Amino acid sequence: MNDFYPNFYDILGRISKEASQESIKKAYRTLASVYHPDKNPHDAFNAKEKMQELNEAYKILSNPKKRSEYNEKLSMYEEQQKQNNDNSKDTNNGSQNHDTKYNEDKTTNSKNWNFTQSSNFNEAPKSQNDYSWVAPVAVAVVGIGLLAILYTTGKKK
Repeated sequence: MNDFYPNFYDILGRISKEASQESIKKAYRTLASVYHPDKNPHDAFNAKEKMQELNEAYKILSNPKKRSEYNEKLSMYEEQQKQNNDNSKDTNNGSQNHDTKYNEDKTTNSKNWNFTQSSNFNEAPKSQNDYSWVAPVAVAVVGIGLLAILYTTGKKK
């Protein structure tokens, strides 16, 4: 279950597959209150991404029909993963096959969901494309440019 993307059970706080509808709802509401963009104005982009992931996970897991379909796909994936691990142990004498993760991501046929960097749900997630530094740097560069213009025009008088 580690490498299945997206793993909706992990997105909702690592709840179990047997979690009740009430547990799913509670986990969703708890995380939604933490990651809502209005509560994270300093990191609205990442908060918005996280809310989209939470909404998608809740949409699937809260619907019994969609949840059972998802569980079937997850079970098939886990079985395939187990077979791949058994085969790689036989061919590599216990060493890991480093190409397996890439192939697994291709075979999931879904978006590239990479939660390995922020697997701790108690801290704010970090996006791979974290551009939160761009705006302050741009403001500083523009400010320095304006100061330079003011300095040079003031010196000519």
